[in-house]
Amino acid sequence: MKSKNIVYLAHGGQKYTKQAIFSLYSLLYWLKEEPDNSIGIIVYTDDDTWVPRHELITARTISPEQIRQYKGKHQYTHRVKLEILRHAQSMSSGPILFVDCDTQWIKTPSPALRELAENPKMCWMHQLEGKVSIRNHPDYFTLLSENPSLSQNFPPPWEMWNSGAIGIPEGNRAFFSETLETCDQILDFLPHNNWVEQIAVSLQATKQFETKSLEPYLLHFWRDSLILPEVLEKALSNLSDDAGSNAKLCATFPVEEELRIFRESLKGQWLRKKAKLKRSLSKRRNKFRSWIQL
Repeated sequence: MKSKNIVYLAHGGQKYTKQAIFSLYSLLYWLKEEPDNSIGIIVYTDDDTWVPRHELITARTISPEQIRQYKGKHQYTHRVKLEILRHAQSMSSGPILFVDCDTQWIKTPSPALRELAENPKMCWMHQLEGKVSIRNHPDYFTLLSENPSLSQNFPPPWEMWNSGAIGIPEGNRAFFSETLETCDQILDFLPHNNWVEQIAVSLQATKQFETKSLEPYLLHFWRDSLILPEVLEKALSNLSDDAGSNAKLCATFPVEEELRIFRESLKGQWLRKKAKLKRSLSKRRNKFRSWIQL
């Protein structure tokens, strides 16, 4: 392993592996533009056949049984991320930086990783989404306010950071184990809430580190998850056998502009309405499930 590692997780089908291919090539472009021999890329996946073959990329296969175990007793999908990061951290002597697949690198990550290596008191996350309050994630606000074991360990104010990027300095071997404990504790109360992993990481990160935003380095398209695959297909359909050409294509592809155009199309507007309805139904279903299990 390299002394600094960027970690990806892609499992569950082509929607996610195609996003990962795009993000990986955009990353390779910047690493080629400004080479840093201390940086490596680790991809955890349930099928490594899609992973770009490159000297900087190491694929680690996780089996269906491992994924099931990593989801934990509540079979919570986003818990898998924390388990693979605990594994990656245990295998690395240096800092690690995780990024979601639905991303595009816009700068070299070398300065971000160098800062992690030099400053043990800071960490990276993608974006600050505000403080948890009665209006912003009220379920978490109520839980954190009324549960002594959480409120005593994590005093307010509680910041919610987007976990599309998580960068942890070296020397913090227990971070993801502690985050998993917090995640499981919250899941016992809110087993069907989509953001449990994110609030768990946010609580631990802001408690232990000065948390900084990775936005200057990375675009994260989570708000457009429903239409992103169609937009990225424009770029991916032009990939070749040449890694250098693919890297330049993905790094320079105007994702934000293409998303804007697609949003304004009739199909884009229909998909957005469909996504809004789906989120509303999911939220109501999760609240009902949580209420049933109380």
